[in-house]
Amino acid sequence: MSGMANYIPLIVLLFVTGIILYVCFSPKLRMARAQQKAEREAAELAIRTQAQTLFELFASGDGTLPNVTTDVQGVILKGGETCCALSRNAQHIVSKTKTRYVGGSQGVSIRIMKGVRYHVGSYRGHPVKEEFEIIADVGSIYVTNKRFIFAGTKEVTSVPIAKIADVHLEGARVIVIVENKANPLIVGVTQPYWAPVIAAAAQRMASA
Repeated sequence: MSGMANYIPLIVLLFVTGIILYVCFSPKLRMARAQQKAEREAAELAIRTQAQTLFELFASGDGTLPNVTTDVQGVILKGGETCCALSRNAQHIVSKTKTRYVGGSQGVSIRIMKGVRYHVGSYRGHPVKEEFEIIADVGSIYVTNKRFIFAGTKEVTSVPIAKIADVHLEGARVIVIVENKANPLIVGVTQPYWAPVIAAAAQRMASA
């Protein structure tokens, strides 16, 4: 019996290995995985095709614009306001500034008595400002006939269409330049191929 017990770990290992091999190489499972992959690729292609079609529509300046007003969430639209483009899971990107000190000296330490010292002449150096970006909020982008809106989980930020001076596209980031405002509204789009749609829709509305 003791000799048989020595083979139990090996038997268990072989049994588990057999199950793994069956799962990995079973024809039915392979076909199921291949079908799931094909479905994901087809869905991705459909979204990309839709994005390209909408981009061409907004960029051309012609044609009837889509109306997705019923899909707007997290913000109440004004009277006569309709939404023509949106993007979920977007990011509101904000620029921040921090100050650090460069240079300086440690000063002089004077011994007054045992265990007591007095420091004089210390200097922290000169301040240097550094700019960096953070994701301030996550939410949805809506482009309407009246506003460019970011509706986040913390707050709603909007720019009147009439105040949009220009719209830039940097990768998956849409940068909205606002008249008489130093800092633009920067939003990051989760699906990179959807960013041109949002930028083109904002430009279309601003130039209407």
